Amino acid sequence: IKLGLIPGGGGTQRLPRLVGHGRALLLNLTGDPISGAQAYEWGLVEKIVPREELEEAALALARTLSERSPHAMGVVKELATTTRDLPIEEGMRREAQGFMRCLGSEDGAEGVTAFLEKRAPSFTGK
Repeated sequence: IKLGLIPGGGGTQRLPRLVGHGRALLLNLTGDPISGAQAYEWGLVEKIVPREELEEAALALARTLSERSPHAMGVVKELATTTRDLPIEEGMRREAQGFMRCLGSEDGAEGVTAFLEKRAPSFTGK
């Protein structure tokens, strides 16, 4: 808008679904930034941290994710994007299918085995 262009990357399509029509229209028409606190309040970000803690918070999240099953995280991301607008019954059906895919994967077997052996799992993404 400030450059004579419209927002790219889904600003007119995805943003209204996240923050509502009015808020998205305000942001898209003005091009004005919002604060981290406002983004959190509107559900655009999941966590806010003081600037001086940002790097450590990002690294802590990265460490946590690196300990999780890449295969299972892929299934979660797939389900989150493909079932969002479906009726709950269809979403639950697809989730059950995803659960079975994970259960039948090498990572699923490793996770169950590690739990039974009371040790940390070693995931491969398969």
